[in-house]
Amino acid sequence: MNKYSQKQKQTVEYGGIGNKIAFNARRSKKHLRNTGILLIAALVLSFSMPIYGEEAQANTPKEEVVYVNMTTDGSVKNMDVVNIFELGEKTQVLDYGDYDSVKVLNSTEKAKNKLGMVTLTAPEGRLYYEGKFKGKDLPWIVKVRYSLNGKEINSDELVGKSGALTMTVNISRNEAVEGTFFDDYALQANVLLDAYKAKNIKADNMTMANVGAKKQLTYTALPGKGADFTLQADVEDFQMDGMTINAVPLNLDIKVDDRELMNKIDELKGATGELSRGASELANGMGNFKTQGTDRLYAGANQMEDALKQLDSHSKELGGGSKEFRKALEEVNMRLSEFKMGPSELGKLKDGSKAMSQGIDTLVRSMAELEQGVNYQAYKSVLKENGLDLDQLQAGNQLAASKVDELVSGLTSLADQMEAFGLKEKADELRGQINGIAELKTLAEGNNAGIRGTEQYLDGVNSKLKELAGGGAQIQSSYKQLDEKISELVSGLSGVSVKMSLLAQGINQLVSEYEKLDGGIEAYTDGVSKVAYNYGEMAAGVADLNSSAQKLVEGSEALRDGTSKLDGEAGKMKTEAKNKIDELLGSVKGPKGPVESFVSSKNTNVNSLQFVMKTDSIKKPIEKKPEAKEKEKETFFKKLFKLFKS
Repeated sequence: MNKYSQKQKQTVEYGGIGNKIAFNARRSKKHLRNTGILLIAALVLSFSMPIYGEEAQANTPKEEVVYVNMTTDGSVKNMDVVNIFELGEKTQVLDYGDYDSVKVLNSTEKAKNKLGMVTLTAPEGRLYYEGKFKGKDLPWIVKVRYSLNGKEINSDELVGKSGALTMTVNISRNEAVEGTFFDDYALQANVLLDAYKAKNIKADNMTMANVGAKKQLTYTALPGKGADFTLQADVEDFQMDGMTINAVPLNLDIKVDDRELMNKIDELKGATGELSRGASELANGMGNFKTQGTDRLYAGANQMEDALKQLDSHSKELGGGSKEFRKALEEVNMRLSEFKMGPSELGKLKDGSKAMSQGIDTLVRSMAELEQGVNYQAYKSVLKENGLDLDQLQAGNQLAASKVDELVSGLTSLADQMEAFGLKEKADELRGQINGIAELKTLAEGNNAGIRGTEQYLDGVNSKLKELAGGGAQIQSSYKQLDEKISELVSGLSGVSVKMSLLAQGINQLVSEYEKLDGGIEAYTDGVSKVAYNYGEMAAGVADLNSSAQKLVEGSEALRDGTSKLDGEAGKMKTEAKNKIDELLGSVKGPKGPVESFVSSKNTNVNSLQFVMKTDSIKKPIEKKPEAKEKEKETFFKKLFKLFKS
């Protein structure tokens, strides 16, 4: 058995999610010159490998570990791929990969590398061979930036510096690389800092652990997510080992009990269905309230305003006539001492008084009818006859407001649970619908407030009308007495010649009594005028109420449409939630199909694949010590002797 010189054992270690690969690399150089070629040729074994046809044969089952050397900014320098085979017997190994060179690491066997095909015959056992991969594209693009005291700085300028350090790392998908590596492999980035020279370390979304005299900061990213993190520290005489980034398939056996969420979604579906039906009923009810209630109230208020204006006009005529009558009495009183009043004048006085009495009767009847028509109970009765019960509407509004509070509370809790399960987009949509639902309470409470305001206003107007009606009745009664006296006076004077002085006394008494009556008539007409003016404001309020009712109709229709859409979305939410949960769980359960080779698509028998990336260290260069003495020059015979000795 041939013996080779034992070189110093070299162990290559890369950190990688609990996985380290160590291997011994035996290296020896044989310098063959001139006649030495003939001596060495006698010691070399020739291997005869099979010739393969055009169709690619399946590779020998293996594991791949891709070691990537990077610059401090994350750019790829080179890739070394270690291929590992577990051979049960002596095997002709076949593998594929675009390598510049290949080297067996734990055997004396030689590998052939030709046209992307690696072949060798290897004994039973574990076989490692390394290939210098030609490519420089990874499934991930890594970018690392550094800044000191707020200013960006190159890594070579950072060595030995002190100050506030910020290190920013961004890892994203490389669209130029085909395959599912980015979507199937989790990432773990590790940064080591000297605990004595790095203080006040801050790194959001990273875990921190003590590793000897160093702080290890670790960032983990799920498959398909990439990474974006920032590390901050106050450093002194800064140096740092290279950052390692490991990429492995994530295979976690996570089971999620989604029954509670599904039950909540079922409850939501039932609630949205009930809400949709309630909103539809509300929209229909508000439509009826508008057409049968406020529209008619608006029309009636306009008619009543016209009637009051007409009454006010007649009241002014009554006031004017009363003043004219009083003026005539005073003039008669003044002239009685000089003139005798004949039967014609007395007849006019009697007829005028009778017409005044009839006018007062008409006004009193009109006021009584107005008092009976303008009150809240009459308003409620009219609406009820037309299909709208205000008492039931108020109770329904109050119940709806209470139900809306319960529904908003339940939906808010459900939205929080949906976001906790990763359904943030659906949760935000639900919260948007919740805001619309909450407005229903405002509509219901506003409706009740409008009803209460209408009741207070109509009852206030009715109270004023009662006062006016009472005053009109007193005027009616007083004038009847006055009219009777005028009739008696005229009858007594008919056909009788009396002295003007006696008539003057009677007329004087009549004038005195009529002054009181005229004052009452003036107060009455002023009251009617005020009622007419105030009712104009009420009519404007009824117009506003009708306009607000139209807005309520439009709002209830919008709510009906929104809740109908929400009900439809809720029907699809259960399936979408299940799909989202399955998608999230699928991302942590590893690749769904066979493991894909990174170096060649022809490698279809790959048991595992791992990426180990490492950036250059940021350290001061090591000074070389001068050699103690000049190395003795080797002669040809010494080289030949060493060759046989090995």
